[in-house]
Amino acid sequence: MNWERIWETVGTQLTAFGLKMAGAIAVWIVGRWLIGLAIRLLSGALTRQEVDPTLQRYIGNIVNVAPMCATWARRSSRNCLARYPPSQSALVRNAG
Repeated sequence: MNWERIWETVGTQLTAFGLKMAGAIAVWIVGRWLIGLAIRLLSGALTRQEVDPTLQRYIGNIVNVAPMCATWARRSSRNCLARYPPSQSALVRNAG
């Protein structure tokens, strides 16, 4: 066993993983900030229009949850298609 080569490989893999994690966390933080900004802007607009506060909170919750649901649905469909790709006959049948 060449321990030096093992440590080099482990270091390379951990560095790549760490950079991916840092990028994912940064994207999450920016995304949450943008969602919060959208909720504040929407809430201000709804307040100026004198919309019921209960409805404002309801719409704010939809704006908060919708991006997470869309991300989950996109990932789920992508994973599902990767596991169960459509057959050639299904593609031909659905094309016409």
